[in-house]
Amino acid sequence: MFAKRSMLQTLVLGLSLSLLAGCGKGGSNQAAVQKTKADLSQAGSVSGVVKLDGTAPKSSTIEMSADPICSTQHKSKVDSGEVMVKGGKIQNVIVYVKSGLEALSFDPNTTKVTLDQKGCMYEPHVFCVQTGQPIEIVNSDKTLHNIHALVGDKTLFNLGMPQKGMKLDQSLSDTGVVTVKCDVHSWMKGYIGVFDHPCFAVTGADGSFTIKNLPPGKYTIEAWHEKFGVQDMEIQVGPKENKKQDFTLKSQG
Repeated sequence: MFAKRSMLQTLVLGLSLSLLAGCGKGGSNQAAVQKTKADLSQAGSVSGVVKLDGTAPKSSTIEMSADPICSTQHKSKVDSGEVMVKGGKIQNVIVYVKSGLEALSFDPNTTKVTLDQKGCMYEPHVFCVQTGQPIEIVNSDKTLHNIHALVGDKTLFNLGMPQKGMKLDQSLSDTGVVTVKCDVHSWMKGYIGVFDHPCFAVTGADGSFTIKNLPPGKYTIEAWHEKFGVQDMEIQVGPKENKKQDFTLKSQG
């Protein structure tokens, strides 16, 4: 009787596990089909300017004498690029859709973006990509660079580039603002905004931005700057609407 009962229990247990596995599989499929392809036929845009509230702190300069190959490439002092403010308008602000696109999927972006190490600085200092988008990292200097990409304390990649003209291809799957730095030249730092959608922009010298191909809906838009922090705005974008929305970040000093 005990042996039969054990066998019955085994069969019941196996059936239960099979049902649970099936339910789990169904749940995964359900989660996977929750995202639908974004319909851009009625897409609008959001554009505006990011302004500074307060007096911009004095821009810092970089001392490169530790590496003569770096210092001899510059005839004057080198600006760090951290504070680029003209007429109260801020350059190099990442403006992106923070929430509202979770249920939509977008085509991958296969356009290659170049990150150059030139004059022992990163060019560009700030840029954005979609997850999986190809990034070509170039060393244009006749000196060793080490490009170290991190989200918080998590290292995404850490690559040595000892030769001028060396190129490496990378892509990023972790979303958020990625810091890139050189472990050889401590002043070298830049930022990459990584998003699972294409609805982002970086402000130009006049502080302006435009986020294109934004389906109608309600969104949280965030403006992020390495020194001036963040600001979130709730907006509603109608069909084919060109929404205007400015941001104001506060000076920290």
